[in-house]
Formats: sequence, structure tokens, C-alpha cells
Amino acid sequence: MDWAEGASRYLRRTRLGHLPTAAAVMAAVLGVMVAATACGEGPSRPTPSPSAGATTSPSPSPSTPAAATTVYVYLMRGDHLGTAHHQVPATKAIALAAMTELLSGPTALESQAGLSSQVPLGTRVLGLSISGQVATVNLSGEFSSSGSPSSALARLAQVTFTLTHFPGVTRVQFQFQGQVVTHLLGADVSLSQPVQRSDFESVLPAIFVETPAPGDAEGTSIRVEGTANVFEAQFRIELRDSGGNLVLDEPVMATSGTGQRGNFDLTFPYHTHLAGAGQLTAFDLSAKDGSRIDVVSIPVVLTAS
Repeated sequence: MDWAEGASRYLRRTRLGHLPTAAAVMAAVLGVMVAATACGEGPSRPTPSPSAGATTSPSPSPSTPAAATTVYVYLMRGDHLGTAHHQVPATKAIALAAMTELLSGPTALESQAGLSSQVPLGTRVLGLSISGQVATVNLSGEFSSSGSPSSALARLAQVTFTLTHFPGVTRVQFQFQGQVVTHLLGADVSLSQPVQRSDFESVLPAIFVETPAPGDAEGTSIRVEGTANVFEAQFRIELRDSGGNLVLDEPVMATSGTGQRGNFDLTFPYHTHLAGAGQLTAFDLSAKDGSRIDVVSIPVVLTAS
């Protein structure tokens, strides 16, 4: 099964209500085709349940929750972080909902898009609270039971980025079975104090796209948001439709670069006659030979216009 088929099934299950009409029709049609061959698929990802003793703070959450909301879940793309967007039911415990999605691992579509997780299966949230700018998360022993220093650093980064995506949360205090440890499995980051995103620069890609994420449905424009640490703070994006046609080719400028990570958040209109599967690619050009480097490719769903 290719990623386009996986995209249709995933979107039909989680995002179909948010697709534009043309994309929704295409996703539904492909969903029927996928259902006919579903007997060849592996088991669906597990959905871990937080411990009954887990506690959460209602902040940060909307005062009037919508029917559903999107949480950012940080996974791995190779040796570097990548982002997924998951729809969850409305809840005041939105940080716990995001952690539950993280512990469940990537969906089939996200796996096909190259995302994986270093968080060990079976990890549970024993407690989660937010006070001031610090989220304190108490994780079960599975999280720290085995792994290399690099995998430990990756899983710590996944949790830290997932929780610090919420407004006002800037740091994460880790606990394991209720205890604070100095280091985890030899990872080169101290856990004796709350950690922050800047502690995990080594696992960030040069071009870190947080929006869009795999399977996102785009209207007649596409928002590209994230951070970058590239030469002269500039890189390029291109967007291709299901026919491989180039429908967008634009430079992107971050707020800083060449040794210092900067932000970018831009929206570009695009035009295509082919609704459905598309692909956004972000890349830099080598100063040595002009070849593409720091390439990140993300499957999305486009709207005909």
C-alpha cells in the first residue's frame, strides 16, 4: 500500500469532516478501495490509557472546548524530530490527551511518511500537572527501562516538545515512578531541573517544519510554519500535486540563521486542477555544488482551484 492510499484511510477516519468537498470525495472513494484490501494490513496502533492516578491541570485549554481539537505530537524522522497533528475529543485535560497520542505512536500514514517513535511501547502517564510555565510529567518505568543514549535523548525531546507546544508551557520536569533522576540512560542532558526545547538542538533538523504535518488537508493556500538553522536563514519550499505538477515554488526566510535557529510562519496560495494527494518539500541548496540538502518531505491533501 502506498502513502496516498494510507492517507485516504487515515483522513477518512480522523479528518474527513475538515476536508474541502473535492478532497473529501476523493478520500471517501479511496477509502472504499482500501477497505477492500484491509485484510492485508497489520494490527492498528495500541492506545495506552493513562493511570487512574494521573492528574492534570486544566491549563492550557480553551474555556469553551470545541467538539474536537488538534494536538501536536512530536515523533522522529530518522535521527531528527518530526511533527504529527492528531484530532482528539474536546477535553480540559488537553495536555494529557496529547501525551496519550504520543504514547500511542505514529499512525499508518505517519509511518509511511517516515515518522517513528523512540518512546517505548507500554509507557504510561502516572501523573501530569502544569504550574506556572512548568509541566511536570511522571512516567512509568517502561520509559526508562532500556535504550541507548541517543534513543533516550530522542524520547525526552519528543515529550518535551509535545508538552511545550501549549501556550505558556516552556519547560518540562521529568519524573520516573515518582522520582527525579539526574540523567536517563546516559543521555547528555541533565534532568535534575526542568528542561526546555533548546536543550535538544542536536535532535532538531536544520529545517524543522511543524505545519503542515502528514495528512493535513489544505484549502487553496498552505501555511508553512516552524524553525530553521540554515545558511543566511533562507531555504526553499515546493509543492507538487498528485500528477507531479509543480504548483508552488517559493523561498522562505527565517528570522535568523547560520548558527542560530530562527522562526518562520508564512502562508502561500497555490493552484491545481488535481484535488487529493500532494507533497510539500522543504530544502536548502548546498553552497558547494547547488544540490539539495536538509530535505524534508510531507504528504498533504490539496484542493482543486
